[in-house]
Amino acid sequence: VYANWCGPCKQLTPILEDIAMKSNGAFRLVKLNSDENRALTSILKVEALPSVFALHEGAILDNFVGGLDADQMRGFMLNLMKRQPPSDDLPLRERQLSPKQRERMTFNLLQESGLTKIGMAKFRRISEKVDELLENTSGSEETIATIRLIRSLCFNAVVGLSKGAISKWDKINKDGKAFKSLLSGNENALKVLKIAGFREEKENFVVLSERNVAVLTLVQSRCDEALNNLKRHKNVRVVEQISTADDSNKNTTNTSHKTSN
Repeated sequence: VYANWCGPCKQLTPILEDIAMKSNGAFRLVKLNSDENRALTSILKVEALPSVFALHEGAILDNFVGGLDADQMRGFMLNLMKRQPPSDDLPLRERQLSPKQRERMTFNLLQESGLTKIGMAKFRRISEKVDELLENTSGSEETIATIRLIRSLCFNAVVGLSKGAISKWDKINKDGKAFKSLLSGNENALKVLKIAGFREEKENFVVLSERNVAVLTLVQSRCDEALNNLKRHKNVRVVEQISTADDSNKNTTNTSHKTSN
């Protein structure tokens, strides 16, 4: 992230460009003008320039703020390629994001890009469709377990994408116990998963081929709402049953009093 008026940015940019050209495609340099991209600058919480962020598969792996010389920059890139944090003596470490901050920032970036990709109109249509599919279910324990499973799959995918470790959560084993008992043959559940992005089938797996954090988070939130609704309905039924039992007891008591009299 840079600005045309930033002196340190002008010193660092040629170093980054030179390393990028000599990397043989190992990494790509993306320059973001802070004055022209205030929304992204806000999400990245840029407070000083230049601010450099290293991303892999959409996840922020590391960052630094300020200028580095060519040797320091090469060391930074080497550690990234090894998936190791920069050494402690690297300048400007005090502004390095913590793992939790990187994860939260990555989530915000992916959420924003996901919303931009589909647009708010489609986002609302997806929400309505998921609600429709989840409403057309019974309140059985199996249904509740199925919705919880879908929610868990979406949640884990979002966490994996935010950490840059999606390979652990981007597929569902069709031979697994959970899939066979709760998802196999459940048309509505499979449709919800397809909306979430689990669309492609490879061998014995259903794969997350459409990786949109905004959609995954939306499906997760609609599952939460569906579970809350089922819980409320269940509580209402219990109250009605108790009320009916109380009325029955009162009627029995009144009948007994009349008989006694």
